[in-house]
Amino acid sequence: MVGKPPLGYQWIVAESYQVTNQKAVKIRPIAGQVFACDLNMRCNEAFRNTILYPLGTRFNVKVKLSYMAGGEEFLHSPWQWATSVNLDGKALRS
Repeated sequence: MVGKPPLGYQWIVAESYQVTNQKAVKIRPIAGQVFACDLNMRCNEAFRNTILYPLGTRFNVKVKLSYMAGGEEFLHSPWQWATSVNLDGKALRS
């Protein structure tokens, strides 16, 4: 990751995807934003429900860069927070 983004929560656009040869659906930031698209995300599990949201669905999510002791960086968004499906590919403003 090039440089550290500002601390605190900020809006990004994230998308659902499936890792090749795995069943698990994951969520990642789309490319071209402040966070690298290879960061893992912890967010509302409903985003991973492919009946509600087909693979590739984009979401407006407010996230914060987080760390686990001895672990890697990841993006965190409390599961209770309201989000929305993103239709235009542009992030909401904080």
